Amino acid sequence: LLPHANVQLNMLRPSKTKTKAFAFSHIHGEHNFDATPFGILGCRVEIHETPKQRRTFGAHTKTGYYLGPAWDHYRCNLMWVEDTRATRVG
Repeated sequence: LLPHANVQLNMLRPSKTKTKAFAFSHIHGEHNFDATPFGILGCRVEIHETPKQRRTFGAHTKTGYYLGPAWDHYRCNLMWVEDTRATRVG
């Protein structure tokens, strides 16, 4: 959860060199919330299981927790799955 909290703090903190810009936008450029949306950290989520990953009449979702945006993927989030005890991008 620390990387996501660090990004949020840098989005709120003003830059020391550019007084009208935030620290995050000064380093990484303007953030596009349509490409990488934010959610509530630690929020319980239901993760979709594709037909290849489940049985014919199996459950269509798995329970997990939101860990933050997946920065390398468009409109995807990083989640922790309870059943597998691993992180997943979805």
